[in-house]
Amino acid sequence: MSSFSLISLEKPVTLSKSTSMEVNSYNVSVIRVELDVSATLEINILDVSGNLLKICHHTITGDDYANWGADDSYIKKYVADNLETIFNA
Repeated sequence: MSSFSLISLEKPVTLSKSTSMEVNSYNVSVIRVELDVSATLEINILDVSGNLLKICHHTITGDDYANWGADDSYIKKYVADNLETIFNA
């Protein structure tokens, strides 16, 4: 599949599960694709110092999978918009 790419957020995001953590960037890679159905992403969430906070696996399906197509910017925006949900899953 693809290799990891560092994606910086426009502004840091504060995530909270048990304690608050400020996230500055993440790496994302596609680890599995089921054609016409879904894609599973591995997302490494990094703090403002670049330290790994959490490795998350997240599957996109339905409209999100269809809208991704060949436009990787869709995945970057999807992850940024859903970062807290992905982190807390």
